[in-house]
Amino acid sequence: MRRTKFFLLSALCTLFFAATANAQELINQATEFFNKGAEAVQAKDWATAIDQLYRSIAIASELGEEGESIVMDAKDLIPSLHLYYGQELAQASKTEDAIDQLNKAIDTALEYDDPGNTVKTAKGLINQLHMRTASNLLNDKQYDDAITAFNLVLADDPDNGTVHMYMGIAYAFLNKEDDAIAAYEKAIELGNKDAEKQLANIYLKKAVGGQGAKKWDDVYKNAKKVLEIDPNNVNGNKLLGAASIELKKWDDAIAAYEKVLPSESNPDGVIFNLAKAYEAKGNKAKACENYKKIVTNPTFKAYAEAKVKELCS
Repeated sequence: MRRTKFFLLSALCTLFFAATANAQELINQATEFFNKGAEAVQAKDWATAIDQLYRSIAIASELGEEGESIVMDAKDLIPSLHLYYGQELAQASKTEDAIDQLNKAIDTALEYDDPGNTVKTAKGLINQLHMRTASNLLNDKQYDDAITAFNLVLADDPDNGTVHMYMGIAYAFLNKEDDAIAAYEKAIELGNKDAEKQLANIYLKKAVGGQGAKKWDDVYKNAKKVLEIDPNNVNGNKLLGAASIELKKWDDAIAAYEKVLPSESNPDGVIFNLAKAYEAKGNKAKACENYKKIVTNPTFKAYAEAKVKELCS
């Protein structure tokens, strides 16, 4: 009986020492991988550093408390290393790979309960990369893809007025005027002044289209919208003047053409319309004054002379 007990005790001791030796071997392996990772960090070889640290975690995690310090030290480094790697890839214009690493930086920072500035920095850089991609697509006239990319930026930064403006430009090129208007209006709401000119151009285009179709109500309405944004817009005032003449809105016609007049190098056509508007409004003095200005122009001479004779006597 004593012999049997002694044998069992010896066997247990052998297993204990074997387990201890195996644990020590695992610690040595985990430490070796960690140290290789640290060396790679010094060399700024982010890919190797990340790989070696993950290996050290995988081994040290099997050791329970004995491997806990290695696991913690490795986890402290990994989110930042993904961030550095993402930054390096971004500088090399490897956008998709950069975004992959930056997302890993975010995920590991959150998983390891150490978000710090890593999450904020990584998200900011991802946004910049999406913006760069979207801008390149816009410049390459790939408007649908550009809109998709701009939406990725807005998902994280919905109040970015510049992005809303660029989306408006993309929609405008796709002739999606309602979407373009909505995007420009949002950009203006967020303080983007450049979007005002873009929005005015949309309404100007609609007004010109209405003029071509002789839809004077549409011309009037859209020219008014142009001038709400840019009161001194010459083309907007010309279109409003023309529509107002057709719609017999004499005060609007006069106000519009008076604004146009100082910028005209050949003003006789504008003066002719002013004269007509003043005449229709019943202001003979102003009508006469304007008709007199164009009596030497062959285009208007006969008509103007007749009106001067009629109104100025």
